[in-house]
Amino acid sequence: MTAIHLFASSLMLLFTALLTIQIASAFTVSPALRESEFTPDPQQFIFTVKNQDPSLITIHVDFEGELAQYARGPVSLTLPPNGAESVIINLDLPEELTPPGNHEMLVIFREERLTGGTVSAAAELAPKIRIKVPYEGSYLDFLWAVQDGQQPLFVTVMLENLGKTETGVTPVVTLFRIGDEEGFEQEGGQVLLAGGAEKRLTLIIPEAEASPGAYGLTLFLTSTREPALNNKEETTTVWLGTPSFTIESSSVSRFLPGEIGRITIEAKSDWNTALATSVSATVIDETGRLWDLATQELIFEPGEMGSFSFIWESDGAEAGPHTIELECSPSRSSGSVSATFVLPETLGLTGLGAAASARFPVILVLLVLLLSLSGYLLWRRKRGL
Repeated sequence: MTAIHLFASSLMLLFTALLTIQIASAFTVSPALRESEFTPDPQQFIFTVKNQDPSLITIHVDFEGELAQYARGPVSLTLPPNGAESVIINLDLPEELTPPGNHEMLVIFREERLTGGTVSAAAELAPKIRIKVPYEGSYLDFLWAVQDGQQPLFVTVMLENLGKTETGVTPVVTLFRIGDEEGFEQEGGQVLLAGGAEKRLTLIIPEAEASPGAYGLTLFLTSTREPALNNKEETTTVWLGTPSFTIESSSVSRFLPGEIGRITIEAKSDWNTALATSVSATVIDETGRLWDLATQELIFEPGEMGSFSFIWESDGAEAGPHTIELECSPSRSSGSVSATFVLPETLGLTGLGAAASARFPVILVLLVLLLSLSGYLLWRRKRGL
């Protein structure tokens, strides 16, 4: 690329960046959140849209989320240079909105600019409308997450009492091998949640002597008030450790450089569950030259051997040591293993090895047939036939 092309490309990137910044700040919407307690009566929410651009702009309005089906408002609005407008969004809510808690929607304001008949840039702002449905008693909601792949396990639990009455909550997490009923249990202790209160907890499951693989993790929440409503249970899958792959054996069909050969590998994983794996292979010679082979999709069963073969078109290869590297990429992590083999200079008697041994019975049968035919012809000659 010439210096002129580089300069032109730099100017184009700079122009695009400036245009993007200009579009991104062409208008504002306030506030970012409007919220109200639930009533079955129609409700109105007002947002102020300001044009910060010295030119006329058109903004499209759309709704997204749980409450969008109840929303009414303008489809679009046009703002004069540096002008502002109040946008009224109406919600025609049903007689009942369940369950208790927060129900939300986004009001999407989107500006698009056309250049040559196509959209060249766009800016989008999405303030939120929230309707809060109260509950006279206690109503427990929760979110939880776990950082898997390592030990100890850190389980984060976010508790929220969406009702008006205080309740006590005891969280318990249980880690278990999938298929087993028993596991390791960790209790977090009771937490008091006032009405409308939130609490974040971290439960730690100590490092355990467990083989790498998939495990079940269950969160139990026990409430002192309205247990039928507030007792919660949820199970997810976590992964402990990193799978490793071991080549148990490898064999290579005898072939000369430039020919097509087959490389067969037997390997196994220490994963405790069946593992879908993508295996890619690369052949490398002593100079560092690479040949990428076709990728295979395999499933390693727990404790069982996996066998797979790769076809190598060895154009450009030379006699001598070569290494095949396998990159195993399961869905959770990756590992790599390798094996070494030698390409011979010739497939003479000293180099046939296993291939010659495999063909020996065939050669022996042909020799027997030839001797039998010679004997038969000699017998016919003696008889004068």
